[in-house]
Amino acid sequence: MSLGYKISGDRIVLEKGHPFHIVLNSPWPLITGVGIVSIMIEIVSFFQEIIRTNIYLYCNILIFLIVVLRWSSDISVEASYEGNHTKIIQKLLTAGFFLFIGSEIMFFGAMFGSYIYIQWHIPQFG
Repeated sequence: MSLGYKISGDRIVLEKGHPFHIVLNSPWPLITGVGIVSIMIEIVSFFQEIIRTNIYLYCNILIFLIVVLRWSSDISVEASYEGNHTKIIQKLLTAGFFLFIGSEIMFFGAMFGSYIYIQWHIPQFG
C-alpha cells in the first residue's frame, strides 16, 4: 500500500493507502522539552541555594501541565473526532503502553535489587 494523490476538482487530495496514522508536525514535543529543562534548572538552582523566589518554578510547572493537557487533548481529538486512530493504531498504542510499563518495572526492580544486594553483601566500614 502506498500514498497516492487524487485530483478532486481544483484540489489535490492525498489518499491514504495504509491503516496507519501519519502524525503531522506538532509544537508540543519541543515546548515540553523546553519546559522540562526549565523545571530542572529551577530545581538545581533551588538545591544550590541560589537566592531566587520559587515563583519561576511554580510557573514552569504550571506551563508544563498546560502543555501536557493541550497535547493530550490534541491526541483525543485525533482519535475521536478525526477518526485517525484505527483498530490497529489502538492495539499498537496499548502494546506500547504495556511495554513502557514493563520496562519501568524492570528498570526500578534492577535499581532496588542492586541497592539491596550492595547493602547485604558489602562489609560495612567504621
